[in-house]
Amino acid sequence: MVTPYANVAAPVLEPYRYGLLAAAQVVPDSSPHWAMGVQYTTDGCVSGGVWDTRCGDPFTVVLTKTAVANQFSVNFTPDVGPYEASIDGGAFAPMVDGAVFVETTSPFVAVFRETSGLHRTVTISGILPGAAQGTTYSGASSSSAANAAKTADGLEVVTGEGFTVYAGIDCRIVGINDPAGTASRRLAGVEQRLVEEYVWEHMLAVPAAVLPTGSDTAVSLKAGIAALEGALGSTYGGVGVIHAPRSLSPYAADRYQIIRDRNKLRTSLDTVWAFGGGYTANTGPDGSEAGVGEQWLYATGTAVVRRGEVFVPADYQSGATNLSLNDAMVIAERQYVVTLDCPLFAVNVDIEAEA
Repeated sequence: MVTPYANVAAPVLEPYRYGLLAAAQVVPDSSPHWAMGVQYTTDGCVSGGVWDTRCGDPFTVVLTKTAVANQFSVNFTPDVGPYEASIDGGAFAPMVDGAVFVETTSPFVAVFRETSGLHRTVTISGILPGAAQGTTYSGASSSSAANAAKTADGLEVVTGEGFTVYAGIDCRIVGINDPAGTASRRLAGVEQRLVEEYVWEHMLAVPAAVLPTGSDTAVSLKAGIAALEGALGSTYGGVGVIHAPRSLSPYAADRYQIIRDRNKLRTSLDTVWAFGGGYTANTGPDGSEAGVGEQWLYATGTAVVRRGEVFVPADYQSGATNLSLNDAMVIAERQYVVTLDCPLFAVNVDIEAEA
């Protein structure tokens, strides 16, 4: 049979832009040591703390036994409050100058602290409920701010498992000048989508923290992105990534600013968008499907994609060839490891909601 069609060169396939491979740091690595998985310790989710170095005039607390059994009055000097008190290990409650309280435990401990300002504390021990009327107990605060002990975070390890993506050709080899090259070109066109499918299924899931905290109720796109930005800003020390399906990009462009930064798309706060063609599952952290008109989004720290060279493992002229039919199946593949820096947040958005 003679075909009426002339064979011409196929158009150059240009992989889609602004997906995970654009948002991530892509690390080419031809060594075999990483292929089973990698790990590193991250500095991205360090909590740190604030140490208040201010000073001020100390305050004193005087307890005076009243004529009423087990009753004491309390006076603060200077009375610049507000103050609160914990009597014998109980919960702290507001306390004003001249207030009275009753305690029957003997002896007991009273702790008074500022509820604002320098948060200094006065502790008075050995108070006797049965003391004579007019008996006083007193204590004074320091002049410097009351700071909790300094703490530091332990090492947080981020891991990534190895996986392989592949594509190929299975057809008559007659008339195909470069089956291995054809398989490699086919892989180039689909590998980003395949990597994104793996990441969504295996990495963008538990233990993602759902926003708003503890709720999977869908919010507007604007509110959802605001929640992700806020969570990243309060927990992560670097530039984060928002992972979303490509179908969401028109809504995001219309209702939330998208800034083009060479081969990346960013929010107005420079968080990177990863609009993935493989982010199609639309599942939440528990694996359940989103409702109609809803979409799950995820936010992570820095994404790193480590990958090897494209490899055609089988020679189509030997093991992959059916000589009786002159057919060949040629597979091109590439090994990957993806790591997503802490933290991991998820939010369910109502695509149509405007607020």
